[in-house]
Amino acid sequence: MELASLVRDILRQRHVERLAQHREQDNEAEAEWEIARWRHRSGVVIQRRYEL
Repeated sequence: MELASLVRDILRQRHVERLAQHREQDNEAEAEWEIARWRHRSGVVIQRRYEL
């Protein structure tokens, strides 16, 4: 019984960490979108260079 409870707690913690990570990624994507929208509205055009 103790082991099952421990496993459940570990799985719950991993799930919470995963949700937090996804939320952080969503916030970063939203921030990038807001910056891009602001640049578009203000006429600022910045070309991104991607390195391979």
